[in-house]
Amino acid sequence: MAIKGWRKCAVAGVCGFFLTLAGSPPGRAQGVFDMGVLTNTLSQPAGDAGPSAGGAVVRQSPTRLTYRPDAERRRTNLRNYADGTTRPEVVTAVRTAMRGAGLNPDNVADAMALYLATAWHGSRGNTDATNGEYRAIGRQLTRLAERNTAMRRLNDAQRQNLAEVMMLQSLAIEQQVGQARQSSNLPAVQRAVAEGARKTFKLNLVKMRLDDRRGLH
Repeated sequence: MAIKGWRKCAVAGVCGFFLTLAGSPPGRAQGVFDMGVLTNTLSQPAGDAGPSAGGAVVRQSPTRLTYRPDAERRRTNLRNYADGTTRPEVVTAVRTAMRGAGLNPDNVADAMALYLATAWHGSRGNTDATNGEYRAIGRQLTRLAERNTAMRRLNDAQRQNLAEVMMLQSLAIEQQVGQARQSSNLPAVQRAVAEGARKTFKLNLVKMRLDDRRGLH
């Protein structure tokens, strides 16, 4: 697990949410636009990431992919997606971890990259995503999103909605895979994670490769 400190996100009341969320597509967020259209050319090279200091510098993001975080919207998102059982501190902890990995938590592409890298590894029964893999997928999605009319039309609330669902989904997968590795339930969790990504992004992660240069291909 490259993003450190995720275990600290498991505050009181969050585990029941993980049991229902892990591996399931974030259905309400899907309605914002067709994410399958966005990712159907994801096999293209990721491109150059640009200079960084120690691999932990947050990239500057195009304005149309970023949002201004709003605390009330976050509470609404948590009520809608987590039935009010998850505290805002959980999202805050994931956001902090993303920054440490060189991702921008206020960027929709980076939040989706967090989900896709976590899901790719989860479908293989591990939590070993690297910072380079997160950033490579983020570069791919940034390039694709800039050409996606529906993505450019999202307003601030919709971008925050989508990004925070991706964060929560990523954390759910991380927790579920970690728990399942201690039991005989791991194959079922792997299948559920892969199916969630397929339904959400129209990607068969089981058949795809991932590295920190090309991203998903």
